Amino acid sequence: MKRITILALMLLSIGVIAQERTSKGWGVGFQLNEWGNDFGMGISAFSPEFFGALTIDVSYVNQFRSSITISGEAWQPYGMATLGVRGKAGQITPWFHMYGFGRVSFMTNGPSDWNTDKITGSGGFGFEFNTQGAGLSPVSYYIEMGGYGGFSNVHPLHQSVAGGFGTTVGLRVYF
Repeated sequence: MKRITILALMLLSIGVIAQERTSKGWGVGFQLNEWGNDFGMGISAFSPEFFGALTIDVSYVNQFRSSITISGEAWQPYGMATLGVRGKAGQITPWFHMYGFGRVSFMTNGPSDWNTDKITGSGGFGFEFNTQGAGLSPVSYYIEMGGYGGFSNVHPLHQSVAGGFGTTVGLRVYF
């Protein structure tokens, strides 16, 4: 009887180990970006998918102004908070999908002579290499490209901050 019990427990544990990882869909992320020639890095949190395709994300990004025209102001830091929506556009494989995004950004801080109470928008597309979706790992990697509206009238010498074409790379960890 003892051997049968041990054998049954071993067989049950094999079934449990073979199960796919389950995820509630909540997660956090880290990103490196270049928006309008300004380098930055940020952290984010995101919701599970709604309706099988929509995700809400919030992030804080610390950018560094790469102003080469005014040497004393090169690499000035400024921050922004973003709220956005991602919509899955196509599931290529269980671990790779495309998406589009739209975000609203609010400049939270900057140099003392900047007017930081500014809001702008951005939009674009991305590719996510999501091994979590295939049950392999809770980590996924992504690449995003798009247009960023920029913050205008922040400073008399800067026509726009963080505006133009931008690229972002990062990772997301699903829970």
